[in-house]
Amino acid sequence: MTKKFLWLTLGSLAALCLLAAPVTAGAEARGNLRVVVVGHMGAPLAQAGVMLVGPERQRNRETGFDGVVEFPLIPQGVYEVQVIKAKMQRVVRTGVVVRQGQTMTLRIEMRPQGQGM
Repeated sequence: MTKKFLWLTLGSLAALCLLAAPVTAGAEARGNLRVVVVGHMGAPLAQAGVMLVGPERQRNRETGFDGVVEFPLIPQGVYEVQVIKAKMQRVVRTGVVVRQGQTMTLRIEMRPQGQGM
């Protein structure tokens, strides 16, 4: 091999390595949060309002018929989750940790208003 060919090959390999570097290297670390809302008897609660308060901003979603709401690709960090539904006691969970590349599942049980926790 000639020196010129060797340098061109090494240069090409170095360029390919730079292009193949993970895209997430400079991107913000993200994870997922899945909230499962059930009543005090364990049945899923549809149409419960779920508010996610975290480092970036506040997000609001509503549970589906299965009692589940998902917050995909949110910045990793510590969050507060608040859940409200008519005729049910409001539930607040603090210190919910979302880690990079992971899905955190949080199960929240709601009780009817006027019933002790």
